[in-house]
Amino acid sequence: MVKKVTRTRLLRACYAFLVPVARLLLKSGVSFAEFAEISRHAFVQVARHDHGIRGRPTNMSRVSAMTGIGRKEVRRLQRSSGEYLDDPRVELSPLSDVLHRWFTEPRYLDKKGQPKSLPFRGGRASFSSLVKKCAGDLPVGAVRVELLRCGAVVEDPGGHLLAIRRHVVPNGLEEKAITGLVFNLRSLTSTVAFNLDLAPSTFGRIERFAQSDPLTENSIASLREPLRERISTFSIEIDNFFAHAKKSPHGEGRRVGVGVYYYEDEDK
Repeated sequence: MVKKVTRTRLLRACYAFLVPVARLLLKSGVSFAEFAEISRHAFVQVARHDHGIRGRPTNMSRVSAMTGIGRKEVRRLQRSSGEYLDDPRVELSPLSDVLHRWFTEPRYLDKKGQPKSLPFRGGRASFSSLVKKCAGDLPVGAVRVELLRCGAVVEDPGGHLLAIRRHVVPNGLEEKAITGLVFNLRSLTSTVAFNLDLAPSTFGRIERFAQSDPLTENSIASLREPLRERISTFSIEIDNFFAHAKKSPHGEGRRVGVGVYYYEDEDK
């Protein structure tokens, strides 16, 4: 049982965490009612699958008791649970996935480990084969146009395509919100929750945090670009490190990742 003082601190921490989430959702036109609905789904999902006995899902009565959600509502939520998938890769932009594989998969790299210049069609390593592998049924021509438009890919006079950026910079609020929630907030909170369950003498998943003392606006401005460059360089190094790890032959298994971001305190 969580002690009262610990529960209070945890709720205060959640409030601090939820303030920027609420800010993001309201900017995106998401109401509290919609947020409350997915929150109920999340509580039922965790209660059902993380607290079962002998590997079996938790029964409806225990789910209701643990979450405080009525049994009738639990039943409704379980029936519609497939609406919210728990795989972050489903929210990865197909364009970002194309670029990621272009920069990391050996088939699409030259001898120096840099992205190859790819013909639009033909051969084992072509732009078309890459798109079909990553983007499924999306028209190859449409993917080409969009990557050229956003400046992530260039085309030579012979029609060969070359990736010059690893990422598609999100243009719309929706894409920025999805990327931030799925690949930053979700990953960080899952690590915190995992480490909470470990014995004190056990090594958990590594968490590190660096923060400055109060700085002037001029000092903050002078730090932004150097930190952007250092974080970008580090991210590329980690991406390349993962690219050389032995992959599951059939796409099974779990993913690992490292997240890094820059932030500034917002005005209260």
